[in-house]
Formats: sequence, C-alpha cells, structure tokens
Amino acid sequence: MIRERFTPIALLSLLVASLPLMLLVHDNPFAPVRLQGWWRADLLSALGLLVLACQALLDWLESSRRLSQEPYRNTEGPHPPAPSPASVHGRTENLCIAAKERIATPRISMSSPLSHNVGEGAGGEGHPRHPNHLSATTRVNVLSALKPASGRGGKASQAFAFLLPTGLLSLALVTSHFVLLSGLLVGVGLLRSTRQQLGPLVVSLSAASGLILLGLQSGTWDYAAPLAGAGLNSLSFGLLLLALLLANGGVALVRGHPPQSDALFSLACCYLLLRLYSLGPWNLGWLLASLLLGAAVALAAAWQGAGAPSSATGAWQTAYLNGFILTGAGLGSEAGIVLAGYGLLLLPVVRLGFSAAPTPHWRYWLLCAALPLSAPFIMAWLAVAAALAGGLTLLAVSLWAAALLAALPVARLAHGQHQGQAQDEDSAAGRSAGQPHRGLHHYNILTGVGLSLATPFMLPGLLTPLAAQLQGGLTPFGSLELWPWAGLIAFNAARQPVATLPSIALIALMLILAALCWLGLRLRDRT
Repeated sequence: MIRERFTPIALLSLLVASLPLMLLVHDNPFAPVRLQGWWRADLLSALGLLVLACQALLDWLESSRRLSQEPYRNTEGPHPPAPSPASVHGRTENLCIAAKERIATPRISMSSPLSHNVGEGAGGEGHPRHPNHLSATTRVNVLSALKPASGRGGKASQAFAFLLPTGLLSLALVTSHFVLLSGLLVGVGLLRSTRQQLGPLVVSLSAASGLILLGLQSGTWDYAAPLAGAGLNSLSFGLLLLALLLANGGVALVRGHPPQSDALFSLACCYLLLRLYSLGPWNLGWLLASLLLGAAVALAAAWQGAGAPSSATGAWQTAYLNGFILTGAGLGSEAGIVLAGYGLLLLPVVRLGFSAAPTPHWRYWLLCAALPLSAPFIMAWLAVAAALAGGLTLLAVSLWAAALLAALPVARLAHGQHQGQAQDEDSAAGRSAGQPHRGLHHYNILTGVGLSLATPFMLPGLLTPLAAQLQGGLTPFGSLELWPWAGLIAFNAARQPVATLPSIALIALMLILAALCWLGLRLRDRT
C-alpha cells in the first residue's frame, strides 16, 4: 500500500515545494555562489515546477484509471466465470480492450483481440459488423499486455515511468547551464520514446540543439551570464519554436486530427521559449513568427474543435490554450507574459475537466469562455487586452473569434448536447460506461472557481513579478494593472487604458444593488 501511494506523494511534495520557492524568489532569483551556473531559480522556474507537478499528477491519475481496468481473459480450468458482455462494456471507459470471440465448438471459448462480439440478444451471441472493422474500444493495449499483471515489478516500473521523467524535468527547470539542461531534456526524450513513437525524442533533440547552438555562439554556457544573449540567433530560436510546436501536436493539427500534445514536454518547451527573454529582447521577425503561429494554432484548434465530436473536446481545448500561450510569448510585453503565465496555470484545470468521458453536466460552464468571469473568459480577455495594448487590432479580433468558437463545444456539453453522436463510437462507448465519478465534478468546480477567484491575487503576486524578472527582454507595448474598484486595466505604450475587466468587489456591489432593487419592487407590490 505504501509503494502504491509513493508516486502521488512524491508528486504532491513537488507541488508543495514549488509554493515556498515562489516566496523565496519573488523579489530576486535564487542563485548560490558556489553553484553559479548550475543551479538558478526564479519565478518562471517556480511556475514551471507548479504546472509540471499538476500535469504529472494528471498523467498518474489517467494511468491508474487504465491499469485498474485490466482486460478479462476467459480460459479453461477452475477460474472465475467470465463477466457478461454488458459488464465488460461498462468497464471500457477510455480503454482499449480485447473482446471475446465465440467458437463453434460448445463449452470452449477463446479470447481474440481482433473480434468485437458483443451480442444483441440476451445471451450475447452477436456477430461483428464487418470482419475487418475494429472500433476504438476493441484495439489491443500493447503496453498493458507487456506490463506485469501484478507484483512489485509492475508497481516499481509504473513509479519509475512517472517519477524519473518528472524529476529530470524538475532539475531542468532549476538549472541555468545549457549542457546540463540539454542532457536532461534528451534523457527525458529517451525515456518517453518508443520504437513506434519517436515524437518525444525528436522534440528533445530539437530543443537541445537550439540550446547547444546558443551556447556555442555566445561562448558561455550559462544563460544568466552577461554575454549569453549574444549567441541568440534565428536558427537557435527556430529550433526551440519548432520543438514547442511539435510538443503541442502541431503535425496532427495540420492534418486535421485532434492534437495529442505531450503535457510535460509542452511545458518544458514553453519554459525554454519564455526563458529567452532573460537573454535579451527578440527581434521583430521572431515576434511576428510567434504571433502568427500562435494565432493560427488558436484559430485552427477552435474552428476544428467547434464541430468535432464531444470525445475530442479536451484535445482541441488544450491546443487552443497552447495557441494563446504562444501568442502571449510573441507579444513580448508585460501583458503578453501575464497571458502566457495564466494560460500555463489554466492548462491543468482544463485537462482535469475533460479527463473523463464527456457527459452532460453544468460544471462545463466553468470551462467555457462564454461564461463571464470564468477562468477561460478571463484568459480570453487577457489575450484581447494584450493585443489591443500592443496596437494589434486585427490580432485582437482574431483571438476574440477563436475564444467564441472554442466556447461552442463546451457550451454544448454543459447544455447536454453531443455533436457527432452517431458517428463517434468512442464517445458512445464512454457514455455507455456510466457517468464519471461524482468527485470529479467537485474537483472541476473547485479548480475552475478557485482559479477565477484567485486572479486578482495572482496578478500582483505572481504574474506581474514574473514579467518584471523578464523585463530586460520585454517591450513597453502593453501592461496590466489591478485597481481595487475598477478591476484589471490594460494600458498601451502611452499609458492609456484600452480595456477594463470589472473586479470581484465591483461585481459584489452590483449584486447588492440588484438585490436592493428587487427588494424594493417586492415591497412596492405588497403596498
């Protein structure tokens, strides 16, 4: 029991450790003299550790849910009876299992991964729809077949698979040495790659090449060194940007498929891209490339996700948020960094909200940008305000259109409508497995409401100091300030307000005023 709980305890410890680190590096980065060039942490590092721990916890939760539902095998001998087809189908939420295929010989049955023999009658004596037709719920999970069925080896390998990459990336977030940082990224890429899936290795090699080239060009291997920014060129920047796009599932997005991004590598590549502001300002070409790619990813993900089946809503929403984060990095201003930081904090919340099979529930309104003062709505407002503060009106209109499109599938889920219900077998199988656990609804509500309510406190306590520590490479075209009564205000380079978001205090006063008006009307009707 202790070994089973070791992985979540270790990840929770990393999550808790990132909070005091934020207080420690709030004013000045932490860089010991004896370890100069090897260990350095600032608010960007602390924010990365916080999001990394949340993403690793979600990976562990999804893996635990898969491993808890093993494929059933019907063999001869004194074994427990095989479950009925209805019970097997009820346990297949988001899983790839092998169904049982009846043989003509009586009292003999064999399990076949190439059959889907869930009968329509009382005895389950059905037939496959097509000999070569395989639905997503009947594909063989190779990893679960190779994994030990039980014992200490399986638990140890599971803990090893989660804790080692997370630990290596945690070290990468608190080091400033290019060689060590590159080696840690390549190590994680090797751990997370297989012969069939080389995507993580390609991403890590691209990011490591950009870092090594940066060190060779500058002649120093510490990004905190004064001359480290001299090695930043278009090739190293392009390699880091390419690594981020690949980690976010850019290839699948171009093909029109739901992008399956690697959460850990996506965070690491986003950290590396934002870290470049520590070396100096970006030129206009790099800013323009980041803006165009970020807006294109957000618009493409929102457009394709608006008409996609409900089972793919989570993947499209994650890609849409990644586009906003890249756009915030490309703005190169304080408002852009605030947008990118808020998007990183929102990613685990959205992923948790869509981690189970999509079923109708009002909690999805908390993940919809159409709901005022929800966390996605605040992020959409931050994006539009940052674009207006930089004088990019066309970009602001595009981001607002992307936010409206991304709100459509989430609103359908909240309203109880499923798009593509007849065509999407995965969504039908997920809904037939039953409603998600009630505790998941509570977690989604707490995280969604908590993040939106914490925005007035995170802005001056975390996001604005984060932009201040990267101020050496930022432009003055756009800033955000929090006023107690007016709320969030976006200023342009001339310190003129261009957008305002009401604060919670002002909304509370408006609710009190509305309640007084309602009470006055009721009293007037009675008299």
